[in-house]
Amino acid sequence: MADESTRQVRKDAFTEAEELGLWLASLRSLLSPKNQPGTAREEPTERDYRCETLVLREGLFRCLQLTSDLTAEFGSRRRAAATADLSPAPDAPAQPGLDAVSLDRLGESLKGVCALSDAALAAGVVGFDAWNELGGALRRALDESEAPRALTTEARDWSAGPAAGRLATLAENVSPEETAEDLRRIFDGFAHLLGLLAYAETSLASDAPLKPLLSVFALIHEQTRDLLGFIELVSRGGPADEVVRDALDGTAYAVHMELRKTFEQELEGFCSAANPAHTFSRAESACGLLRNCFQQSVVAVAQSLDSSVEGHDLFDSFTTRLDESLKLRSALWSLIHFVRDAEERASHAIAPVVAEGLYAFRDGSLRYLMYKDREPFEKFLEEVETARGASELSGALHRLRAFLETLFGQVNMRAALVNHPFDPNELGHNFS
Repeated sequence: MADESTRQVRKDAFTEAEELGLWLASLRSLLSPKNQPGTAREEPTERDYRCETLVLREGLFRCLQLTSDLTAEFGSRRRAAATADLSPAPDAPAQPGLDAVSLDRLGESLKGVCALSDAALAAGVVGFDAWNELGGALRRALDESEAPRALTTEARDWSAGPAAGRLATLAENVSPEETAEDLRRIFDGFAHLLGLLAYAETSLASDAPLKPLLSVFALIHEQTRDLLGFIELVSRGGPADEVVRDALDGTAYAVHMELRKTFEQELEGFCSAANPAHTFSRAESACGLLRNCFQQSVVAVAQSLDSSVEGHDLFDSFTTRLDESLKLRSALWSLIHFVRDAEERASHAIAPVVAEGLYAFRDGSLRYLMYKDREPFEKFLEEVETARGASELSGALHRLRAFLETLFGQVNMRAALVNHPFDPNELGHNFS
């Protein structure tokens, strides 16, 4: 179970109305096969949508829970106001369409879609026609209710983060006004996407089921493509400043490549993964790739407007990520040389010394790696520990070194290190 502090973080970060709006939008995005990971090479009419139907069903259950909670909350407010003979506070007006009645009707409609999903799952294979029928039922439930439209009004202003003021000022100084407005829209678009990723990352930090995040990733995929199309349109329109135009072109290319890598590689098979550890690894990697890409994109466009802007000026996590990446790169470099020396002198006597060095890295800088990279290291460590004789130990160390060298190359390509080229003089034997 997640501890109370973790649950409180989720509660504080997303109100129930915001979360319900997010899930309803996510489920709508999930309905389109083009928004789902790893489907670009598949024929939509020939797929089995059983896994996606299970995700849809889980998402619907969460929406029903949130709808019920909000309905009860509105009812409590109404009863309290009636008892005290009070009117709603002038600074907290009720949103038209967002009340107990509309939410109750929405809940009833969603229950009908749940029943359809249960029937589809009971049939075994969920074909394209059955999936389309589910999609049509959900779209009608959302389109016929006023609550989903009202929830979009309740949605948080994702652009109101700590970087909002600095970015708004940068955009305001651009001429003509049309270009300034385009840049504000681009910054707001990335802020919104980072907000969606923040929700996904709260699930990673808790004990919440992860497969339902498929619908959130589908929404991120759809909205990233929309933003990418807008960036390309603005770039083709030819901003007067060549530096800005080049930054937009570079951003569009980078976002396109990272989006493709995330959804065609990292998240491929996410829905059908049987091992919870693999599901976590894929989700964590996808969040990390997209977060870094979106933040770096904001920084690149901001720097085209003001070259003095630094990543840490806009995102607090930039400083943390840089510090962690520098420590990790140095520790990996040291460990590679340590393992290489041990490989050349492999013997039964040196095995405890090797294990001690690997333990130091595991208990120190290993935490700066993603789960998908931590797990292989643990397996290599076990292989070294169980090696019998110098020959087996040497072979295990050789495979470990090859893995660490590949890992070092990947870490050295992190966006956080782009302005920090590697200095070979960092060599040492500090693995923590």
